[in-house]
Amino acid sequence: QLTPDSSIGKQHGQRRIKRSMHKKLVVAMVGLPARGKSYIVKMILRYMSFCKGVKGKLFNVGDYRRRHGLAGVSSKFFDGGNEEAMKARENMAHAVLGEALGWLQASDNNRLAVFDATNTTVRRRDMIKEKVSEVPLLSVMFIESICDDPVVLNRNYRLKLQNADYKNRDPEQALHDFLERVRAYEAVYEPVEDSEAIGRACYVKLYNVGNKVSTRNCSGFLQSCISYYLQNIHISPRRLWLCLPCETRATQGAAKARALRSRGMGGSGRLASGRAPSPVLTGYESDNPEWEVEITKEGRQFALDLCRFVSTEISHGDRGDGDFDNDCVVHSAPDKRSAATIEHLSFVCSVQETSLLRPLHYGDLSQMQPDEAEAEFADVLHARALDTLNFRYPGAGGESYLDVIQRLEPLIVELERQKRDIVVVASEEVAQCIYGYFTCAEREDIPKITLEKHCIYELRPGPFNTDVEVIAPRSFF
Repeated sequence: QLTPDSSIGKQHGQRRIKRSMHKKLVVAMVGLPARGKSYIVKMILRYMSFCKGVKGKLFNVGDYRRRHGLAGVSSKFFDGGNEEAMKARENMAHAVLGEALGWLQASDNNRLAVFDATNTTVRRRDMIKEKVSEVPLLSVMFIESICDDPVVLNRNYRLKLQNADYKNRDPEQALHDFLERVRAYEAVYEPVEDSEAIGRACYVKLYNVGNKVSTRNCSGFLQSCISYYLQNIHISPRRLWLCLPCETRATQGAAKARALRSRGMGGSGRLASGRAPSPVLTGYESDNPEWEVEITKEGRQFALDLCRFVSTEISHGDRGDGDFDNDCVVHSAPDKRSAATIEHLSFVCSVQETSLLRPLHYGDLSQMQPDEAEAEFADVLHARALDTLNFRYPGAGGESYLDVIQRLEPLIVELERQKRDIVVVASEEVAQCIYGYFTCAEREDIPKITLEKHCIYELRPGPFNTDVEVIAPRSFF
């Protein structure tokens, strides 16, 4: 008899947990061309990598076709009546799916492969399920993107003309050819149905990228994470203004200490001992209220400039879709330094304070001045320099960058969900994480991101990447 306390029961439970944690997933996209599939794919990979630490990779059949000398083929290549072309397309789909399965089996760390193609027929989806079923601990999830919004479709059609298939082509002729390609796919299109895979098909259907979402059998860990995320996304143009809190006497002093220490190294970038310098702490400001209220003259000016800039933008600025919506929300940490930064802005925009944006906690070092920390915790700071991402400060409440990423996940989803313009005021480590998420930075590179004080980082998420503009608000007035 197996009991929770028996050795056999424990081994069985450990083996079951290990099997569960090592399960992998193929996400197969479904939908007509220009339905936002590739945009959705990039968002999924970004979210799963940043928030869940899941290593994923994109496998795109269209890119494979173009790499193998078939860029610029006409719409006749996609005609269901063209048997030779149809066979070529099926062979390419098999080859790309084979690459995806091979990559998943190459390493335990490779857990999410996205198979980006139209996959518009039951026959094609059955082939995918059959191939996936041959690999142990591997499942398949279909994500179907359905779009009938003429405004969105027209915008997507124009974006498609920028890829290599239509390079140096007359725009109107290219658009006509692409619409013929869409009609060829429409002629054979079979939407995903509940009856597929004997009623056990795992899928998500997205209507107009977020207007409506339906899910079925999304019970695995990876599947449930992706399903939850897809219920909060959209492709409406919006702006996110990210900035650090205004300067205080404490942060000003820490910056001066950092500059002096750098000059003391003679430009070598290393200490006399030969090792890299430890970071200079600015103090955990929520625990040091006497520092927070001492805002510098430059800090007070930035708070005023921030308000004037945002007010001007939301009153007269165009978000990129012709919508002059003056609705804006501010997300800020509940500390006095952040409150001073948005003192004027709070009269213009709604403010949502959240502890998710609190600064990284330095643990036992939180109450120390930089020189004290260097003297008493030199070994600790050296260990941090060796592995900044994973290092957790010792003592009660001490955090690492990974801890910050984990607590930021609900806010990241909220930022994705919002269709309004957003202002985020966050301390340096928190701002680095948010900036790194939207710019698709590797986790290991997040601590290396440099953000300047009294600057606004305007992020515009788009179908290919996030456009970033660094704005010094004083230059606008």
